[in-house]
Amino acid sequence: MINILSDQSLFSEKCLIKTGEILRQCAHTSVRGVDLRVHEHTEVQAHAVVVASGSSPWVPPQLEPVKALVSVNDDVFEWTDLPESVAVVGTGVIGLELGQALHRLGVRVTFFSPFDALGPISDPAVVTNAQEVLGAELDLQLKSSVDEVEHDGTAFRVAWTTSAGEQRQATFDRIIAAAGRRPNLGGMNIEAAGVELDHRGVPVHDDRMMQCGTSSVFVAGDLCGHLPLLHEADDEGRIAGSNAARFSRTSRRRSGERRWRWRSRIPRWPSSGRDSRT
Repeated sequence: MINILSDQSLFSEKCLIKTGEILRQCAHTSVRGVDLRVHEHTEVQAHAVVVASGSSPWVPPQLEPVKALVSVNDDVFEWTDLPESVAVVGTGVIGLELGQALHRLGVRVTFFSPFDALGPISDPAVVTNAQEVLGAELDLQLKSSVDEVEHDGTAFRVAWTTSAGEQRQATFDRIIAAAGRRPNLGGMNIEAAGVELDHRGVPVHDDRMMQCGTSSVFVAGDLCGHLPLLHEADDEGRIAGSNAARFSRTSRRRSGERRWRWRSRIPRWPSSGRDSRT
């Protein structure tokens, strides 16, 4: 196992440049495995690799001008006092839970989202009902567009366009970015091993076997973009490690341990029906 910071180039660019076709072929045929480079001093040839570098909160582009002052979910628990007002950008599970808790503690909270979704709910009728129930308590600015955010040294000024096209603005003591997470792959050059990334930057993989395509690269944990929960990461790490250890040097067969889900998808947000990935 190699413990390395994710902003370092891990999948050897040097090998890709020198033997690009060979390396890409290796990633698919599993003849040589994967070449890794740690800094400029160590090169490793691995039969198979498990990447479990985690994920980090994503700060939307609208908040870039004040990114250094924006809070994420972990920061909230380090606050030494309650602000009078908070803007929450994002209406996923984390944003809703933190925002609702702050609201019930007496903080003025406004939620912003370019979508009308709430949490993981996907059924249109349930979404409508959730909007009515939560909207009766919370200030939900759904299908809104945050146009400008600035900080005057004391508070944030947020200007936005509502779903009806109205221009509004308000000031807030704090802003929480709760718009999802992105995998920690910056600078790792994982594409050099033939791994494809989706629109979120997540390695495309079989979420039952944790294998990226037919390559000898396996993934596990939060960077997979499934459910950022400890028991899920535990399952994924065990399965990825097991399948990487038994990965055939000469075969492209997708055999090995598989994962089966028979549980609620998110605590406190249970959903029923068939999971298309099982």
